[in-house]
Amino acid sequence: MATVPRFGGPFIGVLLAVTVAVAAEPASDEQLLKQAKIPDDGPELVAYLRQRTVAGNDRQRIETLIERLGDPVYAVRERATADLIASGLPAVTLLRRAADTQEDIEIARRAERCLSAIERVPSAALSSAVARTIAKRKPEGAVEALLAYLPLADDESVADEVRDALAAMALTGGKPDPLLVRALNDPQPVRRAAAAEALIRTRRPEVVATARSVLKDRNLDVRLRTGLALVTYARDKESVPALIDLLTDLPQGSGWRAEEVLIRLAGDSAPQVSLGDDPDARKACRDRWLAWWEKNRDSVDLARLEGSPAMLGHTLLVLRHPNGLAGQVVEINDKQAVVWKIDGLQQPMDAAVVGKDRVLIAEFTHHNVTERDFNGKSIWTKGVMQPLSIQRLPDGHTIVVTRGQVVEWDQSQRDVFMIQRRTADIVAACKARTGEVVLITQAGACVRIDPKTKKEISPPFSLGGQSIYGYGAVEVLPNGHILTTLPQGVAEFDATGKQVWQAAYSRPSSVQRLPNGNTLVCTSQPPREVAELDRNGRVVWKYQPPDNMLPWKVRRR
Repeated sequence: MATVPRFGGPFIGVLLAVTVAVAAEPASDEQLLKQAKIPDDGPELVAYLRQRTVAGNDRQRIETLIERLGDPVYAVRERATADLIASGLPAVTLLRRAADTQEDIEIARRAERCLSAIERVPSAALSSAVARTIAKRKPEGAVEALLAYLPLADDESVADEVRDALAAMALTGGKPDPLLVRALNDPQPVRRAAAAEALIRTRRPEVVATARSVLKDRNLDVRLRTGLALVTYARDKESVPALIDLLTDLPQGSGWRAEEVLIRLAGDSAPQVSLGDDPDARKACRDRWLAWWEKNRDSVDLARLEGSPAMLGHTLLVLRHPNGLAGQVVEINDKQAVVWKIDGLQQPMDAAVVGKDRVLIAEFTHHNVTERDFNGKSIWTKGVMQPLSIQRLPDGHTIVVTRGQVVEWDQSQRDVFMIQRRTADIVAACKARTGEVVLITQAGACVRIDPKTKKEISPPFSLGGQSIYGYGAVEVLPNGHILTTLPQGVAEFDATGKQVWQAAYSRPSSVQRLPNGNTLVCTSQPPREVAELDRNGRVVWKYQPPDNMLPWKVRRR
């Protein structure tokens, strides 16, 4: 749809108002299945999963063919490509992994070509639709098919849909499904964990007791998933110490999942300690939490976890190409594996997940804000001249920040609120839960504005006398404190402007306070990394994007 610029006064070059282009609503599960020519009755859904499951000699044959996609001989590459396309659905998962992870460009390119020829519908979306429909239909043979397919799930979001489907079918005639009970001893950890979680989610005491033995599994991920399920779903107090004990063994990248549940459980009484990245720090964290449990176990109510969503452990990254303005938005899981990726963006500035499979993206040189699904398909787009950051509010409204304004859109992308800065000096801004708008200016001042009067609540305070270099981030914490980036670090200020915490970090462009008290930052300058800082400002987790991509914004959810 054509854009119509509307300029005026000092805001020339600051705001571009356009008509919203609304795409068709994403296809429903029924539509996806119809498009893929898969009947939504039980047997056909189970048959699809069985087609997607490949093991033994068949798997080895497909993996060999994928290797041949990079053969020096053109004819060998062409033959392998044709054979993989002829293999059909069983090759999809292995081809997807090759397309996403191969360093060999030829293999990745040919894997994508094979996928385009095989798939009528993107496999991740289709597999998720199949799993959800199976959970409703509960056809015969579904548990076996889901368990067989799970290790080959397209990505972690599809694996979660499979786990949900298994949980929906965990009981047969009021008794635990025998295949799930048997899967508690399956050779594959992913199946043992899924079976335990599905049985625990029934909340039947006798069924939960069957799965509790998996807390002693040899695999840490199995023990973590089982412990989390016992505490969050079954409200099993006996399992809390086992969850706490995991803090000493789990790597920091996944151990925080246990820590985050404990923090939600403890509330204001949580120990002021963060999980570190070395054995001594992890042991100290474990000991503090065990002491808290001994003191509070009788008064702790696990029901407080109800309705309080746990973080997934996914880290959203806005990345820039080092040789130009192109960029991408990527989400990685706690093992730093890519969950989904949207490529081909023009100088992306910010992104935020705003639904189960929705992401909001601001593109600076495309002058727009777009809501997309995780496959990159646009749901709606609205033009804004050079957007800096975005924020989705609990009521579904959207905050968009530019150099010269902070604007709030309703769910139809209509303006409902706007603050303008004639000096066009905004570096970062956000809207707090109280409704006030907090601005950080290029002169290094923090300005708090009343949403009703649009006037400053109090005189601006200085961020330590430091000018901001042009781009940054700000967050209003639950206690009213302000967390923001500085040229050479991040800092926390109370409502009066007194600095209460700081940590050194070179040229951060993003900042987020995590539930465990740590702080997530990133920089596009050397070392070009995403880092998690503990309360003492020490790096306890980091991630460097591949291909020299530059991290610009980071959010964890």
